Amino acid sequence: GLGKTRVIVPMLYTYWRLKKSLVRLNFLSELVSEAFDFAHRRLTASSMFDVQLFQIPFHRDVKVDECRLKVLLDQCEYCVRVGGAVFMTPEARCSLHLKNHELRMLNRRKECDLIN
Repeated sequence: GLGKTRVIVPMLYTYWRLKKSLVRLNFLSELVSEAFDFAHRRLTASSMFDVQLFQIPFHRDVKVDECRLKVLLDQCEYCVRVGGAVFMTPEARCSLHLKNHELRMLNRRKECDLIN
């Protein structure tokens, strides 16, 4: 209720997008849709900013292979090139992290390298 989603996050995003790195915005799963919709309405309303927003939902039960992970990596690289932002939930981020450990335990090094 203090303006973090509507004021501070967009300000931080505009600062970090100038650094040419992946801007990942973490929101609680209950708030991610509202935050994405608000950012989409405000940040993409003008062609002056040329903002692109992405959501990367991920669950550990998803079967991953090298091809699917390359698509995910390509999306992240594209996001960096266009100065976009990725909206994620802590659950999705943790699931991706745990999937990396799971693949490492299965000696699937190529997939691990793509996740990192």
